[in-house]
Amino acid sequence: MTGANAWRTFDNYPPTGATPRKLYLTSGGRANSSLGDGRLVWEPTAGSPPDWYTYDPRNPVPDHPGNWGTDRRPVQRRKDVLVYTGDVLTSALEVIGGVVVNLQASSDALDTDFTAVLSDVGPDGRALKLGPLVGIRRARYRKGYDREELLTPGKVENLPIELFDIAHRFQPGHRIRLEISSSASPTYNPNQNTGNPVVTDTVWQVARQTIYHDRTRVSSITLSVMSSRRSIERPAAPENRVARHRFTGKPR
Repeated sequence: MTGANAWRTFDNYPPTGATPRKLYLTSGGRANSSLGDGRLVWEPTAGSPPDWYTYDPRNPVPDHPGNWGTDRRPVQRRKDVLVYTGDVLTSALEVIGGVVVNLQASSDALDTDFTAVLSDVGPDGRALKLGPLVGIRRARYRKGYDREELLTPGKVENLPIELFDIAHRFQPGHRIRLEISSSASPTYNPNQNTGNPVVTDTVWQVARQTIYHDRTRVSSITLSVMSSRRSIERPAAPENRVARHRFTGKPR
């Protein structure tokens, strides 16, 4: 378990006591970058205006594949990245299990990508990426990978993004952060936004992306939150300490 520098042992998985809980995206319509007003809250809000950004596939958001625990602050300063941050935690929050983002989104393109990254923001401001990969959803496969269906420009669609499973403890004084964008290069080839066949496409198109989070169009992230201690905890092995210790926010 990152953030705790410990191994956890369970009789079954997902563990007993892990309850799905949603954090809802909200803002005043200016969630662009970590300097914006995007927030994560435990209760849905009404009347929250949408956020939008411009995605240029010729200037994709960078990512370093396989690097768990990288500091996302440089990426989160970009205007084409929406950033939603929770309040400072007053007690530890343990997440063990799957993480799924559900976006209510639209685009003015026929096809595009939406990406999501979960991070742990420490008291020093570092935003450490949780999980080795950026979650991604190609819009043409929003209803399943067995068929393609292009977007209707401007139409709001539900877009689920899987962030896979994690085991992480958010320590008191830390904050939960979610970033939403449309690329993660070179982990994924940038979507050229045209809807053309990918292998033969030579056209590049800029897309305007909009994320909704109001009473009827709710965007959220679901975490598997542990409600009680139902496992045996033991310290991480020495060879794992250095890699995992940086998540605790404590000096080495």
